[in-house]
Amino acid sequence: MPAESTTVLASPVRRRIVEHLNEILTNAPSGAPIGRSAAEIGDLLGVHVTTARFHLDQLVEGGFLTTAF
Repeated sequence: MPAESTTVLASPVRRRIVEHLNEILTNAPSGAPIGRSAAEIGDLLGVHVTTARFHLDQLVEGGFLTTAF
């Protein structure tokens, strides 16, 4: 794992996001939407949407997530 990846996952918040999204992906029925918004992630973690968005951006930049609209 590259050093940048290790740094991105050093955050407990970002690890929780990845774990949560992996759980959704694993348990979702075929064809079900698996993405979540920054607001949904913020609610899940109990953080402000701006904080959630910051962590999601870090995960995208690190190659752990992709974005869709």
